[in-house]
Amino acid sequence: MEALLYLLRQYSTGHYSYDSLAEDLTVQGYRTRLGTQFTKGSVEHILSNRFYEGKAVYHPDKPDEDVKEGKQVVPEEVRSLWIDCQKIKLARTQSRQGRPASERRSYPFSKVSVCDECGRHYGGHPGIGKSGEVIRRLYHK
Repeated sequence: MEALLYLLRQYSTGHYSYDSLAEDLTVQGYRTRLGTQFTKGSVEHILSNRFYEGKAVYHPDKPDEDVKEGKQVVPEEVRSLWIDCQKIKLARTQSRQGRPASERRSYPFSKVSVCDECGRHYGGHPGIGKSGEVIRRLYHK
C-alpha cells in the first residue's frame, strides 16, 4: 500500500513519466508484489487498472466489455489519487502532436477496375518511374 500511494502521489504531480517513476520507485527501494523492480509497464498497468477506482472490469478491451462497481474496499485517498492520475494521462495524450497526415490521393480507377480472371478489385500505391514520373502500381486487393 505504501508503494501504491507513493506511485499515485508522485504521478499525480505531473512531473513524472512512466519510466522516471519506475526508476524513482526502484531508487526508493520499493518493489512490486512479486519482489521485482518497477518497470515502465508495471507503472502503466497500475495507472490503467480500474480496480483502484473501485471498479470491476469484465472482458477488458473486448466489444462486450462490462464495467461494474467492484466489491473491493478502496481507500478514498487511493481512489482520488487514481482519478487525478487519469486526468494527467488524458492531458498528456491530448497534447501530443504526431506527424501530420499525408495528403490523401484520389485515384480515378480505385475500386472500379476489376480483374477479368478472378473478379477482385485492383488497388495500388504510387511509385516513381525511371524517368521520375509518379506511376500507380496496381495489385489485387
